[in-house]
Amino acid sequence: MKKLTILIALLSISLFSVVACDGNDDNIYGDTADSSDTTDTADSVDTANSADSCDSVDTGNSAEDSDVADSGDSADADVSDTTSDESDTADSVNDTENDADTGNYVDNDNENGYAAPYGLMTLQGALTYIITDEQDITDDMFLKAAVATGQMGEGSIRPPTSGISTDFKFIESAKGDIYFMQQTPYEFGVETIVQKNPIVTLSIPEKLFREGELSLGLDDSDTPAVATLFVAEANFKTNEVTCIHAIGVGSITVSEAISTPGEEGRFTFSGTVEIFSPKNIPAYGGDVTSYKIKACPPY
Repeated sequence: MKKLTILIALLSISLFSVVACDGNDDNIYGDTADSSDTTDTADSVDTANSADSCDSVDTGNSAEDSDVADSGDSADADVSDTTSDESDTADSVNDTENDADTGNYVDNDNENGYAAPYGLMTLQGALTYIITDEQDITDDMFLKAAVATGQMGEGSIRPPTSGISTDFKFIESAKGDIYFMQQTPYEFGVETIVQKNPIVTLSIPEKLFREGELSLGLDDSDTPAVATLFVAEANFKTNEVTCIHAIGVGSITVSEAISTPGEEGRFTFSGTVEIFSPKNIPAYGGDVTSYKIKACPPY
């Protein structure tokens, strides 16, 4: 492998905040309270709310969980670096006492909690708005449904929260322009919405944004040839990805890819993909945490 080029620097956590008015929390994103039915998308939504002042996005501070980054913010959200323990080479020692040991290659015998594959993700969705440089993110720019579901480790990719929302944006970056999708669970707080983990992100290099088969994985060159699918933990106060639960390897089918910004944009996709912990991803040699990827503890 020449050089593992990962779109870490292009992870832009598109955090958002919607301030509820008049106690109508359950009307902001439609009826999403049935968390077990991930195919049950939001029913009719009071989209008129999106235009009035109570639905404006708080871009002024990041002191609260519900505060968010302006959509024009830098795309360079950091992922905490980790340094592998060079003295701890691949071994067969039972490391169950050390969830975050960054040095061991973990076989698919589920040693240390990281089986290979780590789970199976089903992706299906139709996004109809491409966010670009909007200063005010409104309710109608989000899909009020989960587009990524399935199991991961001992848990679920779509946690049992009050609701879930998915957005899609175009990000210009010195390291390459991308189309970026993010699924974020949420709970209703007091006159606000509080984002929850895990999030799911899909980064598509601009040159790969087209109909057909979209390969997912990690690149071994400076020119991205695949899209990158992550299940991650985010710090919603600092706008950073703190660790990666899983990386998708495989492909999905894109049936509609219209790159027009705004409400004329379209991205429709489906497929099932195996996901792997960064601690145990055989297609890339096993443990890839030395490439500035911090693995989350077993899920």
